[in-house]
Amino acid sequence: MQEVAEFLGISYSYFSKLYKEETGQSFRDYQIKRKMDIARDLLQNRNFKIREVSSLLGYSYPKHFARAFKKHFGYTPSEI
Repeated sequence: MQEVAEFLGISYSYFSKLYKEETGQSFRDYQIKRKMDIARDLLQNRNFKIREVSSLLGYSYPKHFARAFKKHFGYTPSEI
């Protein structure tokens, strides 16, 4: 988010405020939603292993990824 704000020539906090006003969600929430959608696609359609998807999306531990996935979708990655 910092990079986007710098690219636009505005402060991080101002960008954050504008983003939320325009979209109704925080930029961080958008990033998480996007990551989870990518994860679901990789697990469903491309037959990646959970640990591979976890790593691709920047999670240090598959357990943290699985917890975030379940929080987002209501089911675990292994239940796909």
